[in-house]
Amino acid sequence: MTSNTPTSEARRLLNKVPEITVFFWVIKVLATTVGETFADYLTGTLGMTLTTATLVVGALLVITLVAQFRAFRYVAPVYWLAVVLISVVGTLITDNLVDNFGVPLWVTTVVFAIALAITFAVWYRIEHNPLDPLDHQHEARGVLLAGHPVHVRARHRRG
Repeated sequence: MTSNTPTSEARRLLNKVPEITVFFWVIKVLATTVGETFADYLTGTLGMTLTTATLVVGALLVITLVAQFRAFRYVAPVYWLAVVLISVVGTLITDNLVDNFGVPLWVTTVVFAIALAITFAVWYRIEHNPLDPLDHQHEARGVLLAGHPVHVRARHRRG
């Protein structure tokens, strides 16, 4: 049963990620595989250096993330392009660390696992609030961006 209360409608409009279903996970696995394969294609088949490929795809990721953060709602092509590009950039960063700097794969795995755990902990601390944030849309909501608090306001649909 779907509620049509103002809060549920606002939540639907402000949601910029897809509903988590079995299709989400199938697409996520495929997007990750495409990302890793594309990173190998850039460096193996096209002959780009790891550094060049990382810079080019990294720039595309930044542009895509700006579009994702500016979107007023879930836009599937932008969201999934960001997911694929994150996978490509992650693969290229690891390849750079291993191939260009001699960092063992087990070290990159441990370091990135710790970084992921810290990210989840920070996200949980910021987002886990017993009060519904949509009930307080008039208040600025703080988020952590690159270690700095940034205040953002919910965007409202006109009309």
